[in-house]
Amino acid sequence: MRIEEIEKTSWKEEELKVVRECLRKGDWSAGPKLFVMVRNELTFVGQVVLLRKRIVIPRTLRHI
Repeated sequence: MRIEEIEKTSWKEEELKVVRECLRKGDWSAGPKLFVMVRNELTFVGQVVLLRKRIVIPRTLRHI
């Protein structure tokens, strides 16, 4: 799987859009519960969300 595919899919996936917006604003009141628990360990580069130093694979790509 290429990083370009992960970035393109991350950009489209609604859950990760919300996570990036929560990170930008610093407001997690509408954040996905799974990500709220680890919010202090999240960041993003471009459209790719990272948990610590690991890439968060979009749900639609997890079956591959």
